[in-house]
Amino acid sequence: MTTKEFYEKLKEDVGELGEVKTEKDTEIQLLDEQIEMLRALFAEWAKRMSIQELKKYLNDFLKKPTQENGKVYELLVYAWLERNFPCYVPQIHIEREKCFKASENGYDADGRIEETIVFDVKQFGITLPHIATLQKKLQEKIPEEYWLSIEGDESLSNAEFQKRYLNCVDDLAAKIMNEENSLLGDYLYRDKVTGWSFRLRKKEKNPVNVSIRTYDAYQWAENNEFYFMNHASQFCVDVPYIIFCPYDKNILEMLCGDREIAITSFRALCRRMFMRLTRIEDHTIDQWDGKARSGITVAQAARKLSAMVFLDVSENFDGKVDHAFMFKNPNADHPVPEHSTDAIFRAASVLIDDFRCDNY
Repeated sequence: MTTKEFYEKLKEDVGELGEVKTEKDTEIQLLDEQIEMLRALFAEWAKRMSIQELKKYLNDFLKKPTQENGKVYELLVYAWLERNFPCYVPQIHIEREKCFKASENGYDADGRIEETIVFDVKQFGITLPHIATLQKKLQEKIPEEYWLSIEGDESLSNAEFQKRYLNCVDDLAAKIMNEENSLLGDYLYRDKVTGWSFRLRKKEKNPVNVSIRTYDAYQWAENNEFYFMNHASQFCVDVPYIIFCPYDKNILEMLCGDREIAITSFRALCRRMFMRLTRIEDHTIDQWDGKARSGITVAQAARKLSAMVFLDVSENFDGKVDHAFMFKNPNADHPVPEHSTDAIFRAASVLIDDFRCDNY
């Protein structure tokens, strides 16, 4: 479906919307069910939003209708809330004194559930989905006659992966194709620091491209335990605060396809944030988040994170288990109330782990 076709179908649902800011008619690079979930969301919003407000969200989607647009995943979380607990408000302003922002202006959170629970949406992408992005960018830099295979330990920290590879694609491509890495017409470059290897094979000699990578959920969690401190300035200080992490099979096929790996990975990461980071008093969050006030310790911030919710938004999984996971912080200063946990999350078949008897 193209952006124009989507817009015309939406007008059939809600009536005239006026012009939207799309540069051209482009193909929507999302799963069919995701497109339908977004169409249903906009149709519901049209019943209670002004046309101007609705078009703002519609423009966010139509200007870049791909998995690379974090706004798309934010909208898919709204779609999940709309179906399961429509008593939410998107886009609310948080004053500076209510969060850890250095700016006098505070910031706009992604929404509020009920009267007090503030939430933000962070498209889930710690190392794993960026490998495909790196593959795509590197493939554009090398001659067409070569396959590119990337092999290594996927437990590498997101920060290290970004610094060594994703932020320096041109340099990496040059290293791979350096003559000293040539072997009988192919190329092999090994990074001695991380152990990752990048291999080019001629397609005429290798009809199939194969890559082998390893993954350890616990090491991945250890290497990325500070990842959400990059957003710590947004943590709310006087009400329950939740981060929704949407993902789908386009960006995290491994976790979508294996329930045990998904639960182990999410739980290991949350356990480190909730049990270990809440004790770290000798580091401040402005080491990770440049928009944060100075003097706020990691422990202070970690205790403001009430819960993490991981949502598979590949399709409408309402009523099905194993596609939504909530991990509650047992050391939170402002826990998510039990009645809210029941009414919003348990009622929507979300698997809930509160680390009961596991908080040590």
